[in-house]
Amino acid sequence: MKKIIIFCAAFLLTSCAALNVSFWDDNEAYRVIDIRMQAKRIDCDQNNSFTNLQLQSLQYNIQWLKTYSESKRTRDVTKMIIPIEETINDFVNRESYSPAYCKIKRNVIMEQSKVMARAIMARY
Repeated sequence: MKKIIIFCAAFLLTSCAALNVSFWDDNEAYRVIDIRMQAKRIDCDQNNSFTNLQLQSLQYNIQWLKTYSESKRTRDVTKMIIPIEETINDFVNRESYSPAYCKIKRNVIMEQSKVMARAIMARY
């Protein structure tokens, strides 16, 4: 009987560790809202160098959130960062772009940051 209880306890403990869900974190919540605000402020009517400065600042905040989440081992947040990180990196690495391209990318980034923010803010 003791072996069964020990086995069940070990199974439950390892099962809980395998869950890919994280709980509320003030730092992640703050940073994801900051990312969302920066995405809204991308100005596509300015010259590319000014927009690139905005994108680099946004890229920094995404890197910060990714590094923090990896360090904390919140795998769900780390996975959510991948799509927006790829979008930003593609945008930053472009030599030049039209205002129309910028607006399309800005809308994609805004939507990605919105989805991320909703998921992170909904945790308990």
